[in-house]
Amino acid sequence: MYMYITELFPTVVKSLALGVVSAGGTAGSASAPYVGALSTSIGINPMIALGIMGIIGVVSVIPLKETFGLPLKNKIEE
Repeated sequence: MYMYITELFPTVVKSLALGVVSAGGTAGSASAPYVGALSTSIGINPMIALGIMGIIGVVSVIPLKETFGLPLKNKIEE
């Protein structure tokens, strides 16, 4: 996902986009134990809850555009 983000955004904001994606991944990793504890407390198997979250992540990536063979953008106006 990190390589896709660097290709998707123009050069001037690549580092910002990569930082936002990295922060989201860190927040997701930090929240995983809490999701497990919450799902146990409401009677759902933690693996089911985390699996559903993984499926949601996969489905959210499907509509992203393909960047193979396209020139990289250098400015936001492009």
